[in-house]
Amino acid sequence: MTAKTTKKTSRNPKREAQNSTFSVSPNGEAFPLPKPEDYEKELARLESLVAFQRRKKREIVVVMGVGFVGAVMAGVVVLFNRLLWRPMYEYARRRLTFG
Repeated sequence: MTAKTTKKTSRNPKREAQNSTFSVSPNGEAFPLPKPEDYEKELARLESLVAFQRRKKREIVVVMGVGFVGAVMAGVVVLFNRLLWRPMYEYARRRLTFG
């Protein structure tokens, strides 16, 4: 009797994602990657959102690297701006205004 050997192949989502038009998450879920023609449409959408929020006098914070670290970084930026930067700016504006 001869033993039948089988080669075990493992799936590597990262390698597959590099060679395809999809990004595959660790749990196997696939997300389509944007195409070059999608960039202009997305830029126009973002510019529209920013203009709308600026008309409402809202602060715009861009977070790169979505996830826990990105959320924490956005919080740090907003807190620093509101607790330290704005008060220092107002103090300097009042004290250093000529006229």
